[in-house]
Amino acid sequence: MLFKSKQAPLITAFATVCKRECKIDAEQYEQIIDYVAGECETLPELSSQRIYMYDFESTIKKMWKQGMEAEYFRALQVLYRMSATQSRKMEVIFLYIGESLIFNKLHGEEDVPAKLYERAEKLKTIRDVLGEEAIRIYAEHFIKEAKAELARSAGAPRSAGLTVDMVNLLLECKVISLLHSSYLETIKADIHPFIYYLVTENHAEVSEEVDRMTEELCTSPLPAGASITYLELEKAFREKRKGQVGKETLPAKEYKLYITLLCTGLLYKVNLHGSKENFLHQADASDQKLLDALAVLYDVIPLDLIDTLLLSDIPQGEQIAYMEDVLTDILPATEPYLLLLSLLAIFRKDEIAWDTAEQSIIENPEKAERVLCIIANSMIKGYIYKTLQEQGVDMSHYASDLDAFFVPAMFTKSKRVRTFYRYITGGSSLEEALEQKVLNSRHLHDAVLLLSFFEVRHEFCRRLFILFSHYEETEYNYVKLLSHFCDSFGDKVTLLMEAYMNDPEVNAEQFLFNIFDFRSSYWNKFTNDDYKKIIMSNKESILCIYGKLPVEERILVLETLFEQKKQLEPSFLYQVLQLGLHDTSKKASAIAVAEFIETRDKELYIHLYKTEKKAKVKELALDALRNIDGYKDVYRELLANEKNKKFTELLQQFIEAEDVSLANAHANVAKMIDKRKLARLKWLAIQQLPDLVEQSGQPFSQDMKEYILSHSVDFATEPSPKALEMKEYATPQSLGEFAIGILQAWMDNGSPAKEKWVLPLCAIFGDYRITDILAKQIKEWTEQGRGAIASEAVKALAFMSDTTALRMIDQLKHTVKNRQVKKAAADALLMAAQHLNITPEELEDRLVPNLGFDETGTRTFNYGQRTFTVKVNNELEIVVTNDENGKILKNLPKPTQTDDAELAEQAREEMKLLKKELKNAIKIQSMRLENALSTNRLWSTNDWKNLFVNNVLMQRFAIGLIWGVYEEDRLQETFRYMEDGTFNTSDEEEYEWQEDVRIGLVHPLELTPEVLEAWRTQLEDYEIAQPIIQLERPLFFPTKEECEMKAVARFTEHEYAPGTFANRMEKLGWYKGVPQDAGFYTEFYKEYGNIIVELLFSGTSISYYEGMEDIHLEELAFYRNHFERYHYYRKESRLDIATIPPRIFSETLYDITRATEK
Repeated sequence: MLFKSKQAPLITAFATVCKRECKIDAEQYEQIIDYVAGECETLPELSSQRIYMYDFESTIKKMWKQGMEAEYFRALQVLYRMSATQSRKMEVIFLYIGESLIFNKLHGEEDVPAKLYERAEKLKTIRDVLGEEAIRIYAEHFIKEAKAELARSAGAPRSAGLTVDMVNLLLECKVISLLHSSYLETIKADIHPFIYYLVTENHAEVSEEVDRMTEELCTSPLPAGASITYLELEKAFREKRKGQVGKETLPAKEYKLYITLLCTGLLYKVNLHGSKENFLHQADASDQKLLDALAVLYDVIPLDLIDTLLLSDIPQGEQIAYMEDVLTDILPATEPYLLLLSLLAIFRKDEIAWDTAEQSIIENPEKAERVLCIIANSMIKGYIYKTLQEQGVDMSHYASDLDAFFVPAMFTKSKRVRTFYRYITGGSSLEEALEQKVLNSRHLHDAVLLLSFFEVRHEFCRRLFILFSHYEETEYNYVKLLSHFCDSFGDKVTLLMEAYMNDPEVNAEQFLFNIFDFRSSYWNKFTNDDYKKIIMSNKESILCIYGKLPVEERILVLETLFEQKKQLEPSFLYQVLQLGLHDTSKKASAIAVAEFIETRDKELYIHLYKTEKKAKVKELALDALRNIDGYKDVYRELLANEKNKKFTELLQQFIEAEDVSLANAHANVAKMIDKRKLARLKWLAIQQLPDLVEQSGQPFSQDMKEYILSHSVDFATEPSPKALEMKEYATPQSLGEFAIGILQAWMDNGSPAKEKWVLPLCAIFGDYRITDILAKQIKEWTEQGRGAIASEAVKALAFMSDTTALRMIDQLKHTVKNRQVKKAAADALLMAAQHLNITPEELEDRLVPNLGFDETGTRTFNYGQRTFTVKVNNELEIVVTNDENGKILKNLPKPTQTDDAELAEQAREEMKLLKKELKNAIKIQSMRLENALSTNRLWSTNDWKNLFVNNVLMQRFAIGLIWGVYEEDRLQETFRYMEDGTFNTSDEEEYEWQEDVRIGLVHPLELTPEVLEAWRTQLEDYEIAQPIIQLERPLFFPTKEECEMKAVARFTEHEYAPGTFANRMEKLGWYKGVPQDAGFYTEFYKEYGNIIVELLFSGTSISYYEGMEDIHLEELAFYRNHFERYHYYRKESRLDIATIPPRIFSETLYDITRATEK
């Protein structure tokens, strides 16, 4: 079907979504297209269905953006017709008018009246498009929302949601009345009279309602669970202010309703006037009545009023004084309630902002002392007391010590909490506390926090530690409380362990198990370094619980103890090795085997052989002994006492092996292999694999293939020692063919992860062909979602004794998008660098190819009678010179009859490869230089010369860039490397540098305007284009407002295609956050050494699909880098924007600018 409209693709896309998500047939599909396009005037007959608006939202929005208003509204009609429920119909309405009004808080200055009239106009359009029913549904929606929230929050002390819903209801009623006053009459019976009178501006009735609600609130006792004032103020202080009350308590629902109506009534009037100042200046009689009522209620329920008026958005730190000014003229300021509420808000969070809490008290000592007197919370009392006392304030008139705050805290309704307090203070036994499972209580948050204020050696802390050490529960509340305990005590946890792990009443092993079992919990905040310290401080106890620990924790124990083996007694190290060798986890046992072989301890090997029952470990010990001096005598001694036939024969073979070659020794042992071990290799047709061949040219028997394969299956993460030994006596060609055969068979079987031992084996046996195959497979596996096996293949490449393999890993690190594979490449390079005792960056420098160019920067291609010289110019382009006539060419010419055809063809193929390699090298090195500029990487003089002078490719990069000499990361001088090998300054003077300096790429923000312009002029005069953007790099600085914040919220106004944005960010070195439900992620990260940047956005799917919604950016924050793959960075840990190094700040915003360019 042909469409006249240029926007037909969007209409078709809309109809396609309808067909995919709804039950419509082909005819209805065509009818929808015709109707939306305006080809017919009859709305299709469509059945009501449960449709989900997010499926259509993207397409609908695009219609509006492209000016397709008529098509947009007809599409809305189609969706409205198909919507089965009122809530779905409401979603259609929201597509046009927006979900809710953004109203002013007390300190806002938005032009809300104008927004009300604009919304009323939109609602009028909705009425015209969707009919009168839409207005009724619209009004009922907000009424239901408010009633539902009231029901939900009736018994809760705080409810910002109810306040918001009530203000929205009032404002939406106003919108409806602007449309036509009759609409308000139709819903009058469904809304509270106070709302109706406010909107219709019936001042007399408003005043009467205010008086009635105020009297009820003043004369009724406070409902215990629904009042913040009741819960958080001292009883004596509260009752003194309350005065005379009636006998009956208001039901919680009415209490909540009355407070909310009075506060939201005031917020509504403030919004109608546009600001608080306008409201106070223009207040009418009913407005003044509201103000008078709140002043009266301030004496009775002050905390409830403040919390409701501020929508539970309680200020902290420096904002307290500002918000006190905001409340001025609305409520009296007779008590420091805002400071009180602020401290409550700080201590209610999972991660407490200690600095903010301390600052609030120190800057307001008199108010803080007053809060201590009137607040009911013992924990906050204790914190204020402790903080003021540390500041030198005399607190002796209030309490002698922190113990005093436990007395009131013991009187609680919760039996478990009472028992907990009695136990801590010595009033009940440990057995009683454990029997009642007190640590499963949800109400111990404050108690544990209060105890963290005490000295570690205080008896209360000792008893708390004992209690935690005897707990065996894994119940949710306990796990969260353990997290709170660790978080509250912080560094004191290790001090507690040092003080009490040897206490006879402490169950040290149980406590350690709890701490390590807790390691994988969402609530855990301990780092790996914390755990390593715990392991080394509690070595013996750790081994006692080793078998109970999860796999990852066992691996951490082994790695930590092996790293610190010099500090261990030999007998203890033997015990650790034995546990590791017996571990059921292949990964854990592989770590132990590697350490066992590396140890080269004769006594250990003999001890294990004599004490072990497991044949595999005994064989391992015998094999390891072969690397020890005098091993033959040890074998004879063991043989004299050996009764087992198998091991008698094996020992005899080892003894006789001294008189034969290593190859024959292996061959003899191969004959004794237990054929049952081959059951796991059924998938591999061993007899069809290429033969392994001796250096003499004689092929080994089938037994040898079986021997090396069966020995390798236990080495999934590194090569088998036996396989490494085989390289000494088998021909490289046969090993290469053997590796190809194994790898191909494994791939033909679907590359099963459980047989990944194939990868390191093939890597050490293979040649360049294995590198090529794995490079191709890594890319395919990554695209197929097999990041784990691709990562293992990357690690395997690192075992190849071949620079080409390392270059391939380097290329993968810089080009692959999968975070898991990228990390594996970085880890592989790190491992290789550690072997060379250099950094990964230095290794990458060494891996930069010279592409076959000689020291003069030229490469010759031979056609027989003719030769061609190839160079790379300053623009990083290939330049070809015909040596016969000196003519400059763009490429090698086609061969003539006088040329050697074979040589010419070979030269042309080499040129193709050179171009490909040059293109890859330029891409990777450009990215590395971009990163070096961003992160301020510095080189020593010698390293800089080796990379940028001695390598022809990097020399071309260096010539076009401006370099600096740095001392303690501060720029001292700048210079440029010239094509003739000399150096000059911005003034074109010859520059001479000292040998022992640090050199890096200069960032333009480090240069004065004069020096920057001088360098620009010099490059322009020499007609040099920079290989990366350096001097013309855009600069970004935090604004004055951002310097006072912990996040940057630029780039929030526009929407971006998720696929394009993600691709650009990944190319700039960012990686995606951890996917959540349905593969949805909402963060990007980039690391700058010890700082990591987090970009939050609206979120999208990890997998691309047609019709994905555009995304919008939210905010940017900086954190200390924990260097942990799945670390969760909490907002409380954000760094102040003012403290971020200028280069990192500027480069981060430059990245986002590039990623969001149209």
